[in-house]
Amino acid sequence: MNPTRPRRRSGMLFLPAFVVMACASSAAAQRGGDFGLGLVIGDPTGLSGKAFVSETNAIDFAVGLGFIGGDHLHVHADYLWHFDVKRWPAEQLDLYLGVGPKLGIGFGHGANHGDRVGLGARAPFGLAMRFLEAPFDVFVEVAAGLWLIPDPGFDLDAAIGGRYWF
Repeated sequence: MNPTRPRRRSGMLFLPAFVVMACASSAAAQRGGDFGLGLVIGDPTGLSGKAFVSETNAIDFAVGLGFIGGDHLHVHADYLWHFDVKRWPAEQLDLYLGVGPKLGIGFGHGANHGDRVGLGARAPFGLAMRFLEAPFDVFVEVAAGLWLIPDPGFDLDAAIGGRYWF
């Protein structure tokens, strides 16, 4: 490193990109778009995303840490069917049901279970409140799960979260 050469501040490079993205999305900021990204807390705890593929159908995913049934990396993707429950001028409450695969890496208890990989299916049931005048939603979800590999067994995931819609 040359001590006479000024150091670059890499954080300053992200500021113009953030401003451009904020300005570009400001027109759609009141409603948001068809893709949401945010956080989920529970099982799993991590990153949550959702993309609407039609007016009533969406694909959601989560990547995070699962704590029920042992600490593990939890990944799932679900196909969802949405049903209107109630609509107000500024909010919409939807019930949703779905099905999809799930993956657990490093799950189980004990010395011999920490490096296991599990594959299974899940069926989520949830409520989502989408704010129509702001690009944000909140949700609560419970999902029945069936591990198929390596050992068949049932489990239950439960989480709350929120997403920003782009």
